[in-house]
Amino acid sequence: MKMNRILTTSALTIFCYLTTLCSGENITNNQLPELKQLNKFASCIEESIENGNTSFLNKSFDFDYFMQSIYSEYKSNNESEFNKGFQEGLKNNFDIGSMIINEIKNNGSYTFLHSYIKDGSYRLLFRLMSDKGINYHEYEIKQKNGDIRIVDIFLFQSGENISESIGGIYQAFRMINAKNEIETNEEVTKDSELQKFKTLLSNGKNRKAFKYWVNLPEEIRCTRSFLIAGLQLGLIINKEKFELAYSDFQKYFPENQSKYLIPLEGLIAYGNYSKALSCIDSLDSRIETDPMLNYLRANILYNMGNHIEAARKFNMLIQSMPDFEDGYISLLHVYINDKNYQKATDLLDMMVSNFDYYKSSMNNYLSNYPEFYQSSEYKIWINQ
Repeated sequence: MKMNRILTTSALTIFCYLTTLCSGENITNNQLPELKQLNKFASCIEESIENGNTSFLNKSFDFDYFMQSIYSEYKSNNESEFNKGFQEGLKNNFDIGSMIINEIKNNGSYTFLHSYIKDGSYRLLFRLMSDKGINYHEYEIKQKNGDIRIVDIFLFQSGENISESIGGIYQAFRMINAKNEIETNEEVTKDSELQKFKTLLSNGKNRKAFKYWVNLPEEIRCTRSFLIAGLQLGLIINKEKFELAYSDFQKYFPENQSKYLIPLEGLIAYGNYSKALSCIDSLDSRIETDPMLNYLRANILYNMGNHIEAARKFNMLIQSMPDFEDGYISLLHVYINDKNYQKATDLLDMMVSNFDYYKSSMNNYLSNYPEFYQSSEYKIWINQ
């Protein structure tokens, strides 16, 4: 069964573009008197994105705080002329709202899941569904003059905060333009290698880029950014390359299996289903459960030949998310292929009721299953 509507190959955006959780304690009323205000703020983000309105999210982002964290990370003088120019240029093009809206424009969604406290900061967790797959965004929230402000966002697809992604771009430009900045040889070497690597990627030379990656010094190749890049390249090229990068990823970041979606994507794509299920369980635990992950589990179980457990997971999914149509269609596929025609017609009744279908509207889809289409169970159902 295909899973490309939920989890698909990314396009190496971690190195070429800005676009693309961590465990925490769920917030209770006793812990956070402002919980109602915080959840209302999250609902406003969800509603504004659904309505195609970018202004609420963009205006809620504390850009100055965000930039100060980048300058602090790189021990840079925020008053330098270079920094002022970089900040002004970035601010004029900083549009997180449009980034999300463009991701979900083709029947996607952006859903607030829950809030919690982590490392002394309030966090909001959103699920992004698009034709590229599934992603999670973890917002770091602070209060400023009584207002709720976003100060950073962790993107699961890349495994980085936006501040880290922008920080990498900032450092690259600083190397070129800020000649008076003092950097260690290690910093210069690492950033120089990163730029060479980016050039190969931007020119579409994936195999050359992977060969370059393999031959990098270990202390550079096995940093987080380069390992994620190796995983992305391996996923695009072949199973052997992916497994080579995944071996290093497990070795150097064993505790981070639930923070990144790229390894999970490759495990599914190349049939390492047991590890993929383990990765999903770890992710689910970190994000304090998301019923959507049962969609991934069910598809994997089906591909493993465990149709009974796959059907159980699909049923759990549609009970938790009765408006998610793909869950019904996938479960229907399981029932029909396993010749459980009575269960299939019972499910058709649910679909007609939940989605206001006419029975006849199912004919085009069901014609792909001629044996079921001609079965007595279906004939009884369609004529009722």
